[in-house]
Amino acid sequence: MAMKDGNLITAESLKAQ
Repeated sequence: MAMKDGNLITAESLKAQ
């Protein structure tokens, strides 16, 4: 997983929760 993807996932995770 690229760092860019990880950053997007983290942001989405926070929004999802």
